[in-house]
Amino acid sequence: RKSGTSDAQISNVVKAARRFFRAHPVAFSKITTEMFEAFMSAQTEVKKSSTFNGLLADIRAFFSWARKNNRRYLSIDPTENVEARPKDDTIPSTISPDIAEKLMRYVEKEMPAFIPYAAFSLFAGVRPSMTEGEALRLHK
Repeated sequence: RKSGTSDAQISNVVKAARRFFRAHPVAFSKITTEMFEAFMSAQTEVKKSSTFNGLLADIRAFFSWARKNNRRYLSIDPTENVEARPKDDTIPSTISPDIAEKLMRYVEKEMPAFIPYAAFSLFAGVRPSMTEGEALRLHK
């Protein structure tokens, strides 16, 4: 473990490596640059550049670890020819104050137990995704 590497970052790297090996269940010695390029090209569900670049960085970290010091599980760096995508110039979506008020009034009436969650998600910009959003991380 590299000094300063958080548990969350290690978890991301492990998840990315598992994702690669699920797509290509081969031994380290069989991994090729072409295989990795095909894997990254197949990530069609990854729409945002930041998500693609995060996945690329996490897998690069894993393969770098596999090549370092006495490990040498890999003789090549299969990630070297894959370039990060340019940053998105998209503006994050927002909702109007009127819609925010309607949302909070609905939650207040229909689901009062969720008022803190809704307010936190709405006013702090927390992504509410139950699979990868910040709200789930805070819950853990």
